[in-house]
Amino acid sequence: MLKVLLVDDEPVIRAGLAQLIPWEKYGYTIVAKAKNGEQALQLILADMPDVIITDIRMPRMDGLQLIQALREEHNLQTPVIVLTGFNEFDYARQAIRYQVRDYLLKPVDKEELIIALSRIRSSFNIDHALPVDSHSRNAIQLLLRSTTSHDTRIELCQSLKAHYPVLLLVIMLQKHIQPAYTSIHQLLVPVRETFRLSDASLRIYIDADGFIAVLIHPESAHLSKTEEKQLAYALLHAIHDNLDQEAFLSLGPLAHSSEQLADAFGAACAASVYSLYMNRPTVLAYEDMKLLPPFRSHYEYLAFFQQLKESIENNNPQDMERIVTAIFVYFVEQYISPDTIKVHLYRFLLEIEKYVAEMNGDIQPIITAANHIDLTCTTTPIRIQRETFLDTCQQIGTEIAFLRAQQNFGIIDQIELYVSSHYHENMTLKDVAAKFYMNHAYLGQLFRRKKEIHFNEYLHQVRIEEAKRLLRRTDLKIAELAKKVGYNDPAYFSGKFEKHVGVTPTAYKLELQAPRRQ
Repeated sequence: MLKVLLVDDEPVIRAGLAQLIPWEKYGYTIVAKAKNGEQALQLILADMPDVIITDIRMPRMDGLQLIQALREEHNLQTPVIVLTGFNEFDYARQAIRYQVRDYLLKPVDKEELIIALSRIRSSFNIDHALPVDSHSRNAIQLLLRSTTSHDTRIELCQSLKAHYPVLLLVIMLQKHIQPAYTSIHQLLVPVRETFRLSDASLRIYIDADGFIAVLIHPESAHLSKTEEKQLAYALLHAIHDNLDQEAFLSLGPLAHSSEQLADAFGAACAASVYSLYMNRPTVLAYEDMKLLPPFRSHYEYLAFFQQLKESIENNNPQDMERIVTAIFVYFVEQYISPDTIKVHLYRFLLEIEKYVAEMNGDIQPIITAANHIDLTCTTTPIRIQRETFLDTCQQIGTEIAFLRAQQNFGIIDQIELYVSSHYHENMTLKDVAAKFYMNHAYLGQLFRRKKEIHFNEYLHQVRIEEAKRLLRRTDLKIAELAKKVGYNDPAYFSGKFEKHVGVTPTAYKLELQAPRRQ
């Protein structure tokens, strides 16, 4: 069981979180609760919980100060989930730089909490599946950071105590779902057999940020350059066939010393960045990079972004898709660096956030998107970034459209009126969303948030209530009545009626007639 600490200054919130889900079912147990960051810090240092769930606004020491103390003063990377209110984004976004795992909007949604906990659980499974010491694991994580200096890389490589020569392969998975160590080790079996490598010649490291490092030694000395690439492609195909994952693989030069291995890690990091711009899984060797142009870190803020802002404000999905595509085509063609892309996407979201905040709208999607960009922009392929960013823009556009409609006549009220007069038609959530120019998934969430019931269930309720009215006032046959309230299948209608009312339509009719007989 992973140990959880709950931190909130409101006793009702702490108690509610503790009762919200069956924690043990998901592999967690609540070990303590704290009413502020100061008390929480004492509990953390004494008991070392595995996960911290904290409010952002608290007296004495708030959530941001708590996270800052953990990261900077005590060097603790304990996963943190932050609870935020609608109007706390300006403050909560400061926690992004401290690698917060998730943000949940209060009142906390049960399903969102379970998803956040599942993500953290997965990362723990990855970390504890590695049969290597924690020092080596930490060393590899630093070696795979593009910001690590060359001198530091040499020291880290010396600490690995590798047998030379060593061939380094760095794999970057497109899906941010990390496989277990055993899965990677198993798919290497046919690769080992093909290239006559012993099990002892391989060392595998899985990094939670999306990288897998494979060190092959000492037999790699007999591999030619062609065989090295063949081995890399064999591993690439094995990942695709066995893990249903697309991946990019960077291949460093053969290293004969700690200094050369440090160079290989630096080259692999650089190659992995270029791989983000490729349209299909590929192997990128160090020598291939000499043919590629350098990345650009400066460029004019695109006029496209102003056009995108206008299309979001007008909730025009087609324009959004066209403009976002143009922006990302520019990024790729001009080799704009991932860090520069991150800065500009983040800057754009802050502009949109201010607009939505002025309308008292839901800024949670923007918080989530900004956090996602900060954590994954430098490790996610450009085409996936484009899809994610477009989805965020369209979701924000829908929220703005909703806010505008709400100012005159609430959109949910309009939908209720529409259902009350069209319930007898063949109606789905997608149909209604199209009618009101909304994304159907977002409308479903919005309807549930406002009405505390799923749209389909609400539609059934309206239809069944009308069926009860018709049973009281008419002598329609069940098949006729079913069709009149929107059900083409009488048996399906009867099942739904019984589920909502407790008896079948026929039994309900008989109950209505019983007093007359008496």
